[in-house]
Amino acid sequence: MPVKQLIEYYPDIVKLLLRDNTTGKNIIFATNNYEGKSFTDEIIIDFLKANPDAIKPRYTKNTEDQKKRTQNKAEVFTPIWIIEKMNNLIDNGWFGVDLPDDKSVFSSKDKIDFSSYGKTFMEYLKMTWLEITCGEAPYVTSRYDAATGKPILVPDRVGFLDRKLRVINENTDDKAMWIAYADIALKACFGYEYQGDSLLIARANVLTTISDHYAYKFHEQLSKEDFAIFAYYICNNFIQMDGLTRCIPCENPYDYKLWDGKTDKERQKNLVKIEQYVAENGMIWSCFFDWSTGGLVRFRDLERNKSENLN
Repeated sequence: MPVKQLIEYYPDIVKLLLRDNTTGKNIIFATNNYEGKSFTDEIIIDFLKANPDAIKPRYTKNTEDQKKRTQNKAEVFTPIWIIEKMNNLIDNGWFGVDLPDDKSVFSSKDKIDFSSYGKTFMEYLKMTWLEITCGEAPYVTSRYDAATGKPILVPDRVGFLDRKLRVINENTDDKAMWIAYADIALKACFGYEYQGDSLLIARANVLTTISDHYAYKFHEQLSKEDFAIFAYYICNNFIQMDGLTRCIPCENPYDYKLWDGKTDKERQKNLVKIEQYVAENGMIWSCFFDWSTGGLVRFRDLERNKSENLN
């Protein structure tokens, strides 16, 4: 469901999708492409209601706007066939199968027998995925070809959340269990994006594909209550972040030398300097919600912990 339709039918849900739980406010535009709105202005529901066509996918933007966003923030969306190959590579490694990257266990329309691979479908639902600089989240859900806008039917979607939802469809006919399994699958899917408009579209796409798969399975719509719960999960798992600084986007001049071109060990040595720089310049570390502890965790800390475990 496009953002415009969500605004029309579910404005309260859109309010949830606009939340930035790192700051306790709303996500910011993080772009100067919107007349009358500055880089650091929050995206609010009143703006969207007054301008329902303002937030739109990249493929609908004019060529000049696309060119500017590519030049300014390297915004280039990947064709669906490349997304499928890349997700296949990850899946083939997880299942332990030796297949070309244009094939995977999901290429067949038959029910996947996880036991034949020494796996369980619950392990697959819990597998953690992160789409970096996610744009409109095409690797999470391929509701449409992000490069062309061509819609993709539910059975043919190749996003990593789409695959988890297919597995759920294949393994339960109970509506309550479907919701419970979808909770587990969604909580294991993450992404971050710099520009607020793209992040809102990404969040809307993730929410809508859950609804699409449920409707495909049960021939009815998700309840508004379940819609709201999934929206809450999404705004915690798909966050606004500058991938270079690991902070909320801001217009302050960055000393990128502290972040760029460093090995993990070198970054550890610079950690004190980085922390001091962030504090002195009023920058804010971006956070995911940690579902195991019930609190926020800085992406920077997750990255650091991984680095320490590897060293």
